[in-house]
Amino acid sequence: MTSISMLFALLSFGEAAAPPDSLPFFGIQTHYGQSRPDLDTMMTLVRDAGIRAIRDEVYWHEVETSPGVFTFQPKHDAYIQAALSRGIQPLIILDYGNALYGGTPRDSGSRSAFARFCSTTVARYAPLGVKHYEIWNEPNLCIETFCPWFPAPSPLEYFELLKVAYSACKSADSSVIVLGGATSPLDEPETSEKIPGVDFIYRIFQLGAGACMDAVSFHQYPVNRYPEDWVPLETSRIRAVAPNKRLWITEVGHHTANAFGGVGEATQAAFIVRTWLVGRSISDLDRISWYDLQDDCFTDVDPECRYGILRQNKTPKDAYRAIAALHTTIGARSFVGLSLTNGIYTATFGSGLDVVRVVWTKSGSAIANVGVPTAYATVLSMYGDQRKILSAGGGDVSVTAGEHPQFVLSMPEGVHLNRLNVRPESCILDTLQTLQYEIFGQTEDSLTVPMSQGDVVWSYIGQGGEISAGGIFAGRSTGEGFIVASKDSLVDSAYVRIVAPVGMYVVEGFASNGWHLVSQRLDTSGTEIMFTDTVSGSSGTALALRYKYVYEQAYANTYIARLISEAPLMIPGTVDSLKLYVKGDGQNHALVIQITDRDGDINPTIARRITWNTAWRFLAARINSGGTFDLPANVEEIVVYLIPAGTPVPGAVYSGTLVFDSLLAVFIPRTGTTVHDISPVPDHVFLFPNHPNPFNPSTTIDFSLPRSSTVFVRVYDILGREVAVLASGEHSSGMHRVTWDASRVASGLYVCRLDAPIGSMSRPMLLVR
Repeated sequence: MTSISMLFALLSFGEAAAPPDSLPFFGIQTHYGQSRPDLDTMMTLVRDAGIRAIRDEVYWHEVETSPGVFTFQPKHDAYIQAALSRGIQPLIILDYGNALYGGTPRDSGSRSAFARFCSTTVARYAPLGVKHYEIWNEPNLCIETFCPWFPAPSPLEYFELLKVAYSACKSADSSVIVLGGATSPLDEPETSEKIPGVDFIYRIFQLGAGACMDAVSFHQYPVNRYPEDWVPLETSRIRAVAPNKRLWITEVGHHTANAFGGVGEATQAAFIVRTWLVGRSISDLDRISWYDLQDDCFTDVDPECRYGILRQNKTPKDAYRAIAALHTTIGARSFVGLSLTNGIYTATFGSGLDVVRVVWTKSGSAIANVGVPTAYATVLSMYGDQRKILSAGGGDVSVTAGEHPQFVLSMPEGVHLNRLNVRPESCILDTLQTLQYEIFGQTEDSLTVPMSQGDVVWSYIGQGGEISAGGIFAGRSTGEGFIVASKDSLVDSAYVRIVAPVGMYVVEGFASNGWHLVSQRLDTSGTEIMFTDTVSGSSGTALALRYKYVYEQAYANTYIARLISEAPLMIPGTVDSLKLYVKGDGQNHALVIQITDRDGDINPTIARRITWNTAWRFLAARINSGGTFDLPANVEEIVVYLIPAGTPVPGAVYSGTLVFDSLLAVFIPRTGTTVHDISPVPDHVFLFPNHPNPFNPSTTIDFSLPRSSTVFVRVYDILGREVAVLASGEHSSGMHRVTWDASRVASGLYVCRLDAPIGSMSRPMLLVR
């Protein structure tokens, strides 16, 4: 027969009516007619994924084991009751031959016997609420490994069976829905063993099958085909040969085996969601039933084993998580339409202010401007996680759409903030510098909410600068203070210090224990960091790296020590470069200082060599701002590539010690400034910012001493009056901590000052009640 593959209707996406609410659009194959274990557990997993329909079987030969005697097995009743009790609608396949009647029902006698089986089954289960039945499974196929219609597929024989089976089902309960077709896709040349699915349906409809079914069902197992292509195409092909019939895709799936046609688990998840979404745009498509619920076995090379959305041990694959998120997120919202614009698909659900849009691409990625009817929108990943809130001030939010769909949900109730976040949280600027501060909100469940600078009231408490109503801070003179943003009862602040853009500034003096080591390919028994009094100046401490490793040529240049600061080291102003004093050990090491700006962009300095031995020298590293990297920034880590001098000897043990002291920021001359090359003061104290800040009513202050000294830590109000003494007397070298309970003083700005014979330092603190 001539193929009818060209009888296609026009393909289009549009606004289409969904199936009736009482008819679940999505179902899944469960195979409990084949005596699978863990019925209750698995059916609960089906329900929890939001799946409200299953497709399973009742085999004729198991029910009628003696002529005219119908005995339904406990497994049949069990899976049907397990489904119905959880609000899940079964679709029962009535299928396969019975040896009592010669196997496949090909003559009038055996067809009559099959019809009695159908009417008996419907009479048993329809009163319980089982209203959907499918006559046979893949009758267009008879191959060596699977032969549903023996000895060869026959459209005429199947049509004759369909006639009596349909009549029998309806006589038992006229309200049931009977499906016919159930064809394997087989879109390849016809042989005696198989007939292409569309051709088979065409032939039975030419015989009059349209009067013997309420809807036509068919199967699809697409390989190297996108849902956006095959769903409208294949439904149109069936529609062309089975006019005026509702459509059911009762099997479709993608396996995850390492075999022909296999896809990764994330791709399987994306395809199940995209098939669902595209299917909703087909107005006469009532059901998509996914194959399969659970993998049949553990092997990774057999496709039949890996169609499940659950693994064989019942753990979820990505597809299970994705379909559960889809059902949870869409909920009961009605389908509105599916659009395609510039390669971006958008499916819309809901109405008014309560709208969900799902965006994705067939392949690749693109920026999608998604219309939202509310001021804010929540964006979810395909799995319903990675939540973020975007502002839709202009009516749109921008989302990077990709092959994994994302959900964009309107927020009709608005955003309820429980705190503000000013960024950067702390920085050092110079007197010729301006900085645009950013403001974000945070919800009770810790979601970040973008805000504009005009949404809050800005103020500056301190000396040396001022801030505009738009959140732009300008340094005027040296000083320090707090940037304060407020909105209603919410307040947040950020510390800022303003320095003169001249000379050099000590970024880190290595006088505290705020460093840790991460090593790669080094002998941990001979590798460590420690603080030492071997310094570049006359006193104080420095950071020593002791290392050891066995050299292997295959791993050349991968012996690495990363010195990581536990607190960000702020780089002041618009500096030109960094200087680090290093005492070498005569090898050929390379060093990189890694810097990160407030947006998380990384600017690693160019690697500098450490080739000298015993002497102190400094490494200078330029900071190249611009592009996506902007000052102010922080030093995150110092990376040392340990490289032997000369020709390395495989198998040799290399060890040594490097010492680091005084990381300096170097300014270059700018308008109105001069350069003073100030040597670092090796003997210094350090007062850390208090935390929390702002605070109520108590806060903690840490300070470090390079050596034992008499110390006073006092608190002053803005008039210079002493209000508290937190520490006094002799203190040893190292870290110290004090706490201030401010419950008896008024809200406002206070200054904590540390005084010692070897140095002084102060910090502002903000008490907010």
